[in-house]
Amino acid sequence: MNNNNLRPLHLRILFPELLTLPKTDPRRLGPPIDITSSKAVDLELYTYFAFLIRDFIHPWYRLITNDQDLTTEIMKILILIVQKLEKRFRYEVDWTELILIDIPKLLTIHYCDYREAKIRIHMNHGSGASSVADLFHGMQPHYALEPIEDRELEYLRLTTEAVLKTLLDNADYESDCVRQLVREILSNLVLFNLVDSLADPYTIHMIICKLLVSYEPILDELEASGKFAETYFSALTNGKTQRDPFQKQPKQTEVEKIEDETLTKQMQRLQEKRRLQGQEILVGTDESKIEAVANRRHFSFGYIVLQVILTPIRSFWVYLASIFTQSQERYHRVNQHKKLTRRKRMIEPIMDFVYAASLVQERPLLQFAWQMLAMFFWPIIRVFGGGVLIDKFLEQTILHLLSEDHVVFYLRLGSDLLWPNGEFMQRADPTTPLQREQMRVRAERLLTISIPRYILFETKDFNQLQSHIHDILEPIQNKKINKHLLYFLIDLILTKVLPELNSYLAFVALPTSHVEDDSVIQERYRREYKALLVYVIGLSALFITLLSHSWLKQLRYNKQKLLGNPIKKHNTKKWYWLNYEWQWFNLTLSLLLILKLGALILINIGLLFYITNEDSTDLDGRNLYLQGIANRAAQLSVVNTAVAVALSAKHSLVQRYFYSVENTLSWHPWFSRLAFIEALYHGTYQFQYNYNRQEGDFYSTLTTNIRYTTGSILLLVMVILIIGSHPLVRRISYRFFLFTHMFAFFTLILLGCLHHWAFYVFYASVFSFWILDQIDRSFEADLCILQEMPGNIVKLQVAVPYTVPNSIPGQFAFLSFSSSLLRSWIGSHPFSICRVDYVSKEDTEDQGESNLSLLNNKIEKQIFTFYIKVFGKHTLSLQQKAVDQEKIKLRISRPLGRPHLDLSGSEYGDFETIVLIADGVGITPWISVLQYTHEKEHIIKTQYVHLIWSIHTIDTYHAFEKDLIEFTSNLQQIKMDVHIFVTGNTSDPEESRNGSTPFTLKYNRPNYPSLLNDIPNDDVAVGVCTHDITSIQIHNLALARSWAIHTERFQL
Repeated sequence: MNNNNLRPLHLRILFPELLTLPKTDPRRLGPPIDITSSKAVDLELYTYFAFLIRDFIHPWYRLITNDQDLTTEIMKILILIVQKLEKRFRYEVDWTELILIDIPKLLTIHYCDYREAKIRIHMNHGSGASSVADLFHGMQPHYALEPIEDRELEYLRLTTEAVLKTLLDNADYESDCVRQLVREILSNLVLFNLVDSLADPYTIHMIICKLLVSYEPILDELEASGKFAETYFSALTNGKTQRDPFQKQPKQTEVEKIEDETLTKQMQRLQEKRRLQGQEILVGTDESKIEAVANRRHFSFGYIVLQVILTPIRSFWVYLASIFTQSQERYHRVNQHKKLTRRKRMIEPIMDFVYAASLVQERPLLQFAWQMLAMFFWPIIRVFGGGVLIDKFLEQTILHLLSEDHVVFYLRLGSDLLWPNGEFMQRADPTTPLQREQMRVRAERLLTISIPRYILFETKDFNQLQSHIHDILEPIQNKKINKHLLYFLIDLILTKVLPELNSYLAFVALPTSHVEDDSVIQERYRREYKALLVYVIGLSALFITLLSHSWLKQLRYNKQKLLGNPIKKHNTKKWYWLNYEWQWFNLTLSLLLILKLGALILINIGLLFYITNEDSTDLDGRNLYLQGIANRAAQLSVVNTAVAVALSAKHSLVQRYFYSVENTLSWHPWFSRLAFIEALYHGTYQFQYNYNRQEGDFYSTLTTNIRYTTGSILLLVMVILIIGSHPLVRRISYRFFLFTHMFAFFTLILLGCLHHWAFYVFYASVFSFWILDQIDRSFEADLCILQEMPGNIVKLQVAVPYTVPNSIPGQFAFLSFSSSLLRSWIGSHPFSICRVDYVSKEDTEDQGESNLSLLNNKIEKQIFTFYIKVFGKHTLSLQQKAVDQEKIKLRISRPLGRPHLDLSGSEYGDFETIVLIADGVGITPWISVLQYTHEKEHIIKTQYVHLIWSIHTIDTYHAFEKDLIEFTSNLQQIKMDVHIFVTGNTSDPEESRNGSTPFTLKYNRPNYPSLLNDIPNDDVAVGVCTHDITSIQIHNLALARSWAIHTERFQL
């Protein structure tokens, strides 16, 4: 029996007097009294009222009297309640917030707690519960489900009475008879049975089947083809007799056809009926059809073939045009919609529920795609206005789902649940276990073919897909547990619809998550990022202060230099000991550096231990207190890593205008080491805690979820980074050092966002410094000369494709002996620029067919000269190419570095005396200084230049002899003093060649204190490019004399 047959029911039971009217009287067709603003909704409500009166009032009231007064009075009260609720539903309840935010959060907590209870029941800390339902009740206690007799009915009565007190008039509420009668009808008959029915998994499965009835033909085909392991009959048709197809059946009436319609088809028919209202259907006559058939034209075969070929193209074009037209119209409708709710990002709670329900965290590939979508694409969509558009679309969807037709559908669905076939559910026959199993399987399979399986799951097998759907539906397969969800849902709706009941419902707390993995520790631990914010703000302020200080010093220096009185930096003897250096293992330390490092470490310790949660320092919360320290350590580690990346740049604005590369790179390893120590503490704490929870399973400890997996990889990458950056590794293989850095760097970029959002600080540093540093960094250049020199040295001259107007002596450039831009990133090596020459077209014409003819151009070209010491296999290969006169391709960066003598930008020409000290090929940067003094001797202040050069063999001298003679001879205003020391064992023929050199060669080690004591002037600039021990010795000697000093350490 269907609702369509029960349309007159409200007249027979509620308004029998109307049955005496003629059948053509319009009062018999619609509801006598308007309850709501919708006639269709009123008809469904009157049907509900008729069922309630018929089944729960008439059985005992008709035994007393046939009077309709009680029925009329109850009807007035129910209509009053519905009208007041309608007013609140329409104007006071934010349904968008309730449906899209509150309910998904409630479902997410329900799913997480059920799965946690299922895990706990088999563990030692199951709290002594005998079943999952009992343990779940301990995690989500509710007053209605306490193990006390009739507690559920008591809760419903109390809640209903509180609702009636809010909605009823005072006179009706003060009438005990009326109040208790209505209370019992609503609580005991309606709510209790409705909750009991909706909590039943059979009902849930039946609702799923009815909602997905359009997929049944597809499912029947798949079952018939054997795609599923076993075929079940449809639970919706179970019990129906199969008719004999050869038996003559009586003609079905229109009422029988309507009776066989499902609720979904009824709703579709209702919507179609409303759309067709007011439209006229014109039907042509039979004569016109006959004439049309008679006038048909006969087309040629070629025309038919052409139509067959063009029809798919035309159909595809029409399809595309319709898609673009409809999407554009839909976009304008959504964009013009005015938001009613105040909430934003309404899709996120739904996605969180889908994430938890679909067990995304157990499928690494899907989780990786999910995290990439959440971390990269979703923020970009929100930035460009997509978030607001999605919110409007979701709100429009909710308004559509709450439209009149859908409300009618929901009411009919509820009446079918409470009064199946027109009889109250308690009177119907109970379902058998076979029917329940068939309904469950049917619902799972309908969901299997309706959900986009290729997106949510990693398989195409229908049986595995059904197993995944079974896992998704498992948290709603227990009737007792489902009642927790329904009662919490009732409490939630009441707090939204009737906020006056908040005080009454205060004792019923909404559930909170109890999942004890790392995410729950984060949920229970009150998340705070004060350490991250304070550290970022503090370092930013310090950064801005240092840049301002450098800019002011440069401004003052340039101003004084224009006046002819440049200010130079002199270290007073009183404080020089603060910069006194010594070597400890492979570290060069000074007291001032130790003080700075100590201050940085103390700041990090202070942020770790003194910025704490107020509620996490008690004895019971000791674990949370340690968790807070570990989390803050991770935050500081991310910031220190970001600073290390910023300091590793070599061509950013900082290195161009404020600080030299040596100044920034000297702090790069310290921030990296500090970040590694903090990350190591964070990782060891998390792994130790998770190791105990995983019962000693090391693999499970590292792969519990995406956060532990990415954390393990990131920590391993930082270990590789520390090992690869060791000076010994860098000295043995610079390429390996560079490769480990690039590998670790890109791993941090790819996995950081999956680990935690705090890595956006790291990304900000990457985009602000590293990426800008790589732009305009490498250029393909022409090789002019590749020549083998004595002493295992290769001379390289390159015509650069750019122009440097004011090159600074002592700069360096990255060279990559390949034309590939990608290989230049991982295979480039820094080399000091020995000299810079300018070659014009006239110069190249005199070269004839020499290698310099590559520079034959109308404009002036710059030639960079490099001297490369043959040390490893790559430089050995370069030497062999020089011997064989092979042509090579290379890429070169712009000149890097800002090798000034102090922060203000003092140059060597601002000092009266220049002292240049070098070992072996370390003379390369000082030749550029000699070129600078040679070319600008009439401009600069310099009067004396002292060169102290130590070489192992005399062959090294012959490699640089030509450049030394060129830049040390023919000087008119500068006095040049050259000291060359040969420290290795030499043969007599080598010593005999000493007489042919313009310089005196000494075959012993230099005595630096004695040599520096012979320089009486105090206005001295010292440049040092030697081994670490020698550099430290000369640095300390220069500090003791208050000389300005610049040391080339090549920490690249």
